[in-house]
Amino acid sequence: MPQMAPLWWLSLYYMTIMMFIIMMIMIYFNFNYKLTKKEKKKYNKFKWKW
Repeated sequence: MPQMAPLWWLSLYYMTIMMFIIMMIMIYFNFNYKLTKKEKKKYNKFKWKW
C-alpha cells in the first residue's frame, strides 16, 4: 500500500524524537542523582550534637 508510506516515515520520525527525549531525560536524572549523592555524603560527615 504506497499510500501508507508517509505514515510509516512519520511514525519512525516520531519514534526517533521520543527516544532522543527519553535519553536526554535519563541523562539529566542520572546527573542529578550523582549530584545529590555527593551532597548526601557531605551531610553524612556532619555530626549532630543534641
